[in-house]
Amino acid sequence: MISLSDRATHGALECLHMETVRLRAIQQPSRVERLLVAFALRSGIVDPDGYLLRDQRAVPAALQGVIFQAMRMDRAWCAWKDNSRVWLLTCEMLLEQSRQRGSPVLNVQLYAEDGELKDDASWLVDQEGEWRRGARQDAPATAPALAPVSSA
Repeated sequence: MISLSDRATHGALECLHMETVRLRAIQQPSRVERLLVAFALRSGIVDPDGYLLRDQRAVPAALQGVIFQAMRMDRAWCAWKDNSRVWLLTCEMLLEQSRQRGSPVLNVQLYAEDGELKDDASWLVDQEGEWRRGARQDAPATAPALAPVSSA
């Protein structure tokens, strides 16, 4: 005979398993890439007049190496070009933090045209649907904040 506490434990484990399955489905690169593009547009990181570069051969050579490394680590990427520069963003979904919040949490890295890492931070969607910077345990205290790209 199964006790009520055993049923509750089983139910909780089953619920946790289903949440993990749901988050892993979101974690697929194409879905994470869509989240990254939405993040880039909604957060103001990229110039809204810029355009998405879908072919990695269209980005500067310094960024092609970064894209290659990101792909090897199963990170999604997107590159944006405006009239003066190219920006590359790579990301992965942080599964444990996403599970805790019940919504996606992304670790986003921003690279300049020369391949220099400009920022590395976790980002999450707040209750109003706005992206906000989260705390990262392993980020250096001096990491620069992502700033919206200004139109020059």
